[in-house]
Amino acid sequence: MCPALSLAITGDYPPRHDAVGRQQYLFDDRVEAAYRLADALDDYAGRSDTILLSVSRGGAVVGKVLSERLGLPYYPLPVKLIEHPDLPHLHIGSMSAQRQVILEDEIVRGMQLSKEKVDGLLDQAWEWLQREQARYNIEVPQLTSLEGKTIVLVDDLIDSGDLMRNTVSHIKKGCPGSKVVVATPVCLADNKRRLSAQASISVLAPSACVPSSSWFKLGPHPSEMDAAKLHEIYHSQDVEFGE
Repeated sequence: MCPALSLAITGDYPPRHDAVGRQQYLFDDRVEAAYRLADALDDYAGRSDTILLSVSRGGAVVGKVLSERLGLPYYPLPVKLIEHPDLPHLHIGSMSAQRQVILEDEIVRGMQLSKEKVDGLLDQAWEWLQREQARYNIEVPQLTSLEGKTIVLVDDLIDSGDLMRNTVSHIKKGCPGSKVVVATPVCLADNKRRLSAQASISVLAPSACVPSSSWFKLGPHPSEMDAAKLHEIYHSQDVEFGE
């Protein structure tokens, strides 16, 4: 049995404009975006059967703010996408923090990747996951411990959607009896269709059509408030998004 999935995205936002009417950005930072997203998730506030998980460092800021606003437990859930060694934008699979592996077998066979090459890529992914987890102030939960819960899976944005789709697949594999709600402040328009294409997933959400470069005032860089939230989750004081 696959977990049910829905997608919660806050409503359409009027973008900020400069003095001559040029579009600037949707949010000052991830903290502001999370505050807006919290309103869309009010039905989950304080529920004992619900947990927040984030899928990236930007998502960690959103998850931490949502935890405080909604009174829900929050944990990071790192998943590492595994890139083709010669084609960095082609993902051949992913690995979770529990070393659970999902491979795109057709891509592996089609690109004629040897077992030795794939094993080497898996070792690199595991080393990254170990380094990432060692930097947390928060323990990463075992997926099997989340069976039967409602999992609100958060990120700061969904652009390509690869990380979110792979994370959903790991949850479906690790705790198939759970309900998953994907929550993000902003999402590219075609990702509703892509997420809907996954088996046993129902996606109900408005979509954003503005370019991702216009989503946050500082683009991929954390604001001071974002950084303060990151430092509540990570030991290191120099954590950046997208490392």
